[in-house]
Amino acid sequence: MSLIPSQTIKINIQAINAFESNGTYLDFDLSNSVEQTGQGYIFKPVIHPVNENVRASVMGIVLSNSVPVGMASVSLTNSSTTVAKTYTKPNGVFTIAAVAVGNYTLTVNASGLSPYSTSVSLSKGMNNVGTINLSSLPSTTSFRP
Repeated sequence: MSLIPSQTIKINIQAINAFESNGTYLDFDLSNSVEQTGQGYIFKPVIHPVNENVRASVMGIVLSNSVPVGMASVSLTNSSTTVAKTYTKPNGVFTIAAVAVGNYTLTVNASGLSPYSTSVSLSKGMNNVGTINLSSLPSTTSFRP
């Protein structure tokens, strides 16, 4: 591992076709940037360059019994690696932007509701997965005679 001086960013960018409209975005990977140690945490920023021509976004709405679910956790995974994570707004809407085009597993978790998971294939631009309906977890009541 090589050290990079402060205030310096080192980026390896693949070849860019001069005949295409291109833009490169820096994707800050928070899930891989914080490492827990015995004495606390170490911040090691992980930043990936993302070419505009291979960017995808996904959006949808999470409901339960026709009521929006706010603060539900929404994540995209690729081969068991979390690529992006967000939370729904109070109106149940979520958006995950600037991920690579490809196949992912979209997972939604909310307190007191059954988890939801599905495969999604994201193409360039905005991909709308529509409405995701979460059901309530079965209540666990015990009967004592």
